[in-house]
Amino acid sequence: MKHKKLLIGLLFFASMAKANITVLKQGVKFYQQGKYANAAITFHKLTNLSGTSEDIKAQSNYYLGLSLYNLKLYQASSYPMIKAIRSNSKKFRQKSLEKLISISNKLGDQHMLDFAMNKMQVTDLEKLAVDVYYYKLASVSYDKNLLDQAIDYLKKSIASNPNSESSLNLLALSYLKKNDTENAIDAYNKLLLLYSQKSNSNTKKGFTYLNLARAYFQAKKFEEASEFYRLISKDNLAYRESLTELGWSYLHLGKLRSALSVIHTLHTPFYENYFEPESLVLRAILLNYNCQFDDAEISVNIFNDNYANTLEILNNWTTQTITVADAIAEINYATESLKNEIIGGKSGSEVTQNYKGKIPFKVTRSILKDNRMKSIYDTFIMVREESKNAKKHFGASKNNLSPYLDKIYIGKLNYFKNQLALKLNQVILSLEKNLTYYKQQMKFVYYEILEAKKSQLRLKIAAKDLPPVSESYNRDFYVKSGFRYWPFQGEFWIDEIGNYQYLGDNHCAEE
Repeated sequence: MKHKKLLIGLLFFASMAKANITVLKQGVKFYQQGKYANAAITFHKLTNLSGTSEDIKAQSNYYLGLSLYNLKLYQASSYPMIKAIRSNSKKFRQKSLEKLISISNKLGDQHMLDFAMNKMQVTDLEKLAVDVYYYKLASVSYDKNLLDQAIDYLKKSIASNPNSESSLNLLALSYLKKNDTENAIDAYNKLLLLYSQKSNSNTKKGFTYLNLARAYFQAKKFEEASEFYRLISKDNLAYRESLTELGWSYLHLGKLRSALSVIHTLHTPFYENYFEPESLVLRAILLNYNCQFDDAEISVNIFNDNYANTLEILNNWTTQTITVADAIAEINYATESLKNEIIGGKSGSEVTQNYKGKIPFKVTRSILKDNRMKSIYDTFIMVREESKNAKKHFGASKNNLSPYLDKIYIGKLNYFKNQLALKLNQVILSLEKNLTYYKQQMKFVYYEILEAKKSQLRLKIAAKDLPPVSESYNRDFYVKSGFRYWPFQGEFWIDEIGNYQYLGDNHCAEE
């Protein structure tokens, strides 16, 4: 009797195994026919059937992940891939690792990449992308400020894949952090070659120009820096960001007119809804140097009118307890306004007229572009769209896969909302500190404006009884700017001179 029960049990499990193999073959057939939704439902069903062997479960999870990946449900596809990686099936563990790296690159998910790399063995390097492996090690070293180690890993990554954009960019950043501008410039130039066939409006090309200009600026090669700033086309996303920096470059070169021209571009109505406190500080400095004191004071007043209230709002935000719902509401308001501005073609005043956010739109739009926010926000948007597409593919049919996907996406969206709220508060705190700094700098500038006005007034009074300057006078004595000279000879100290005249076409000469 015992043997008979054992035989029946064996026959039962054998029939179940046979049935599972039949289901597996059906799923593979759907997959090969490109019927990825049907394939996904079939493979998901198989992963939950009792009596399924470890190998068949691993294979089913791998194909489930592939099916979801082909439906562009990248976030959902990572879950069965991770299950296959954790299985004892060496064959499908290896394949799933490779695919998980592709998924992490699609989503920009560093945590997913970390998981994949931690599961890798040395022997996996022959099959997996070696450049990605070394790039990940370099990223960890860079975050720990182990720059020499990061550079060594990045060189290995680039040796494996000379066209690795991420590795070349991080290599340049590592050199810049070490203040090795020469090697940083070399890395950026190699990266720029990868975009040589792309138009100047290409976003990556524009930001590479911007980063190359910054490297030259850090090297105090302001002429070269200004050349690369000027290469950024006006329709490139990097253009606005480059203008203030180009203005500083021109200031270092003594090109006040060019610097003012660039800064005035930032202060046109087109850019009125952008967070640009630094540009107003620079504008006041330039106008003061050019002896346009009234205009310089206007810049100071514009700064105070635009940013004194903004600073108070940011202070209130950072001192209060902000919920995730509050943070997401601010992001949604800014996103909607950006759509109205870009797609709807509305002007700056129209966009802000009915703006409901607590933080000014010019601030939140800058927050969304901040690197600390952007990667998480972009992934959040991608996952949110995937969630909608998952309902389109599986919501109408009666299957166990639909609630499984709902659970995944609800969990991930809540996770990203919490991360967004955390990063939003971090960026706002950073902007508050920056704005406080610029406010202090503007106070110094205003003091310099007042002192310069006094000085000019004294010079005008002293100049009333002096004869006009003859062009035949020897002009051996120059102030550093090259604009000014003393129209007489003799030994003297600068602070003993009662009057001096101006050369060049500038507003100081008109006093």
